[in-house]
Amino acid sequence: MVLLWDRGTIHRRREVQVFILAHPRLHQAFFPAYAPELNPAEHVWTQTDRRLANSAPPDLEALRGRLRNAIRRLRGSQRLLWSCITASELPWKRS
Repeated sequence: MVLLWDRGTIHRRREVQVFILAHPRLHQAFFPAYAPELNPAEHVWTQTDRRLANSAPPDLEALRGRLRNAIRRLRGSQRLLWSCITASELPWKRS
């Protein structure tokens, strides 16, 4: 299994590295520094942002609800998830 991620500080934490070392089937590959166009997760956030744009939730709970709905929509749609992957500039092949 390949973990393809950015070099965020959370990925470099000791706990994460200990976990990876304990699971030899995991291999890490990193995106270049600041390359959001290559990272499918950035496209996930773009999709989520679109669902939240031009809204003014009256309170934090309403904002949380809208965010949960946006994430639920993505999780429930293979088409949307694949669009985030294929929107990246990496050479993805769908099998």
